[in-house]
Amino acid sequence: MDAPTSLDEVVDIVANNEPVTPEDVYNQIESNEISQEQVENLLSVALKRERILEVNDKFWVMRVGKYADNPDQLE
Repeated sequence: MDAPTSLDEVVDIVANNEPVTPEDVYNQIESNEISQEQVENLLSVALKRERILEVNDKFWVMRVGKYADNPDQLE
């Protein structure tokens, strides 16, 4: 996988591996092109945009839109 260039890619990593820590997300990225700090910044933006949740220092994806458990629940 290339370094995430978008917030969507980081949210996808969270969705496919939840619950995750910032370190878990960083470890899923097979590239030296992004730092741990950049991963944490992207997670912070995702939190502010309510794309993910943080509970007990772990991140979860919001189960809406393409992440909905039931495809009929799409926004």
